[in-house]
Amino acid sequence: MAGRGWYPAALCTEDLECRDELVAVVERLPRGVRHAVAEALRELDSRYRALTLDDAGRALSVALSVELAVLAARPWYWRRRPRCLPWEGSQ
Repeated sequence: MAGRGWYPAALCTEDLECRDELVAVVERLPRGVRHAVAEALRELDSRYRALTLDDAGRALSVALSVELAVLAARPWYWRRRPRCLPWEGSQ
């Protein structure tokens, strides 16, 4: 996610979809590598939690015109948003 400036919700969605794919990729790694990658992912997730707010997916739901229930069924990171919404404002 962009640190500053305009960033469309659709690109944010692509980022979250890539995060979804990481779960499957990590599971296919050899055990020794899997542990190291999983630890790095835990650290990144911790940073993501620190830099975002849990709004139950409301901001993304509105931006994408998606039912809140759809996001509620997704992993936890789909229900978080940046403190300042990058898809609001001018392009």
